[in-house]
Amino acid sequence: MKLADLATGSDWIVWIVFAIFAVLSIILLSGHGSWFISGYNTASNEEKEKYDEKKLCRTMGIG
Repeated sequence: MKLADLATGSDWIVWIVFAIFAVLSIILLSGHGSWFISGYNTASNEEKEKYDEKKLCRTMGIG
């Protein structure tokens, strides 16, 4: 098996990874993915009050 075979033979893996990232982006862009953001989900309630949760989720979903 050569490297060229891996690049052209496994297109379904690329589509699966694409679908996973698309679903995660949709969750974040809708503002419901705060549990997915590292650091925010472990912050105390006092720290979470400092941030706009929907805006933070949308920023992470875009970037």
